[in-house]
Order: sequence, then structure tokens, then C-alpha cells
Amino acid sequence: YDEEHEECDTYRVLELAVATTKHCVDAQTACAALTSTMRCKIRGEYAFVLWIPMLQCLIFGRDPFGRRSLLWGVPKNQSDRFLLVTSVGSNDLVEWHEVAPWNGLMAARLLPDGHVERLCNTTAIPSFKSANCITLMNDDRRKTAASMLLSTLSEAVRLRVCGASSSVGILFSGGLDSAVLAALAHKHAPPEEPIELINVAFGENHAAALRAPDRLAARRTFAELKAIAPTRDWRLVEVCIDRLQLRQSAIRIVSLIKPNLTHMDFNIAAAIRHAAHGVGTLYSIQDSESTTDV
Repeated sequence: YDEEHEECDTYRVLELAVATTKHCVDAQTACAALTSTMRCKIRGEYAFVLWIPMLQCLIFGRDPFGRRSLLWGVPKNQSDRFLLVTSVGSNDLVEWHEVAPWNGLMAARLLPDGHVERLCNTTAIPSFKSANCITLMNDDRRKTAASMLLSTLSEAVRLRVCGASSSVGILFSGGLDSAVLAALAHKHAPPEEPIELINVAFGENHAAALRAPDRLAARRTFAELKAIAPTRDWRLVEVCIDRLQLRQSAIRIVSLIKPNLTHMDFNIAAAIRHAAHGVGTLYSIQDSESTTDV
């Protein structure tokens, strides 16, 4: 999210991808061109899947440090032929592989006869024929799936919130996932129970951590939650971790986490560890600054 221009960075990346590939005559050229563009013009963490209808080509990849999860998978049953690209591989019937972040983008092209042609860094993806490579949900199925997901999440939060012996605490980035969990916690927690939203930000020093994207997003979403549910005692606990603190805890964190293959694995574990301590400052919207140690 671009705070200065108030626009989502996903749209900016999509515009860049379209501009890069619109004059490409084939999928191979598009994949190579987009690989170069992403490495030269995009900074920070990302993972994306791009379908180019004109070329019947699927291109996918993530940032060179692998800070965002991305997997590709094919079915273990040889009679079933399809390709899945997702951030979470939870289906036991699929053989999952991690998209290597340092090898550039991966791509596959759908041929007129239904075969899939391997392109770029896809030598490990088997060729196959499928008449249904892409299946789009209709509106009814999508609504049903969304309703089932919300119901499952709500029940999971209810089990953890109702009857809890301590205050409710949520690792809070200000993004969609943590905002949904906060809203569900509000739905199930007793009205008088405070909900602590614990936001962890990293930086060279305390001042840099205060300017971190997750810190800004957390403050914005915190304000929205207070506006939606003003009777709830929402508490945004801001945890700032500088480089020295992170270095001191790094060895212990690495010894505990599995998997430990990418920077993203470490980043998530570090945020969870420091959030679990619950030591930070309470953010005050009125003063636009953190004023109370907790």
C-alpha cells in the first residue's frame, strides 16, 4: 500500500507487468522480459501469479529473498492432471514444491491441444494434458466457499476466546488476515474484555521501526476497528525491535523454527517471539503517538 498516493501496490505491479508484456509475441519472451523488470524495478517482498490471456501463459514467482510463500504442485495420482500455484500447500493429494526465489520467474503455457508447455525455470514441472487447466468458480460456489471459510474461522476464534483466563492478544500487522481475526475476536469476546493488538516492527533503530509499513498499516486498521466497534476496549501495543535486539535473539529463534529455509521463515518467527513477550507501548490516536509503556 502506497501511503503517499493512497493506492494499493498490487495495482502498480499489475500495471508494470501489463506494460512489460503487452508487446511480447510469445510466452517465452514475456517470461524473460517480466523476470528482468521485476528484478530491476520492484523492491521489497512479493509473490504473484499472472495469467496472460493473449499468450495463454501463466507466469508466477516471488522476490529473490523468498520472503513471501509460493508453491507449485501436481497431483500424486498420475491419472489426475493439473497444476496448482498457491501460497499454502494443504492438500495431501498434491506433491508440493517450493518456488525457488533465486532462479527468476516460472511459467507454463497452455497449448491449443490442452497440453502445457514448460517455459523459463520450469524444468521440474512435468508436461501434461488437461481439458480443464483453469476452472473458475461461479458466483454461487464462491459465496458458499466464502461462507464456509468465515464460519470455520469464526468457530476457531470462538474456541480460543470464550472462557480464556487472560486477555485476548492478536499478532497484528494491520493487514486483511489480522483484521479479520480481530473482528471475529470482538464478535465472541465478552463486551467488557479488552482486545490487545500486538504489532511488531523492525528497524535500524526505534525511529525507523515507527515508520515501518506494518506499523503504519496497523495504526490505520486500528482506527477503523475503533470506529466500527467503539464500545470495545481496543489496545494497540506497539513493539519496536532494533537491529541489536534482533541480532541478540537470532540464534535462539533459528534453533527453534522449522522450516528454516528462507528469510520469510525467520521474519515470521521473530515477529511471533517478540510479540509473545507483550512488551511495548500503547498507541494513542488522540496524541498520534505511543505514550504508555505496557
